[in-house]
Amino acid sequence: MNFESIINRHIQEETKNISNAIGKCNEAMVYYQILKANPITTQVDPEEYQDMLKKYSPVISHEDLITLHKASKVTLKRLNEYLSDKYGQYKIDSIQLVPDNYLKDRLDNSDLELILFVDNQYIEEAFSLKAISKKTAKITAKNPGIGKILGPQYFDIGSLSSIVEEVQEKFAKNLINHQQSLIEVSAELGEKLITSNQTKLRKGVQALLGKSTLIVTFYNQNHSIVLQHGNVKSEVFVSKQYPSPIQTTLYWNEKQEELSLRVKFSAGQKKGWSSLKLACEYKLNF
Repeated sequence: MNFESIINRHIQEETKNISNAIGKCNEAMVYYQILKANPITTQVDPEEYQDMLKKYSPVISHEDLITLHKASKVTLKRLNEYLSDKYGQYKIDSIQLVPDNYLKDRLDNSDLELILFVDNQYIEEAFSLKAISKKTAKITAKNPGIGKILGPQYFDIGSLSSIVEEVQEKFAKNLINHQQSLIEVSAELGEKLITSNQTKLRKGVQALLGKSTLIVTFYNQNHSIVLQHGNVKSEVFVSKQYPSPIQTTLYWNEKQEELSLRVKFSAGQKKGWSSLKLACEYKLNF
């Protein structure tokens, strides 16, 4: 069964884990559009994009699948514009899907890898592909443990271990509850970031977002954009305990881009104290 047949014969069979399925179907759709426009391009794995669609499409509605298919054509246009602006003349020599590639390189969050032939040279371009329903939606970034966020892997400005130990001790004595614990840790995180320098803030943002060029498909609005958000050049602003007492928000690029760091427990309240982590969400403000 070819790719178009998978779409035409699609029937929704399940309703679990929809967000992940939408993203995987989008990856397959964008890959297909690139391949369709460049049919002689070498494929590292010719079956993977079709297998991905077969696996994940039964989880989403037929309407969403058709909408993703339509929007992927717009995404291809934005990708071609990006590559033309960057290189002028180019040829796509090979194409590859690279799922979960960030596990090998913590800064490499790419989903799609292209090898281009430009001026008698081969150049690698890696892209992170995201699909969200509309422009106001947020994109989930990495969720690091609270013990790592200020360390060398991310912002490289110290540690939160002392405040976490202090808060855990007060929690154990029933002096504070779960929510108060999160508020205290979030306040300290915000204070540390506010007093940090721009170099460290940019380093942390890039580490959380990854170094790959981001292509976002707003599938319900048939719109797409290409962003190099890992390369933060403007000033980064920090809002402590905003928009809630357990969040810290960073803004840059004239506040068109933002990253929210929300402190959370890794397990439910019934389990008492559990390790703390961050839920990180990226948002574009148009």
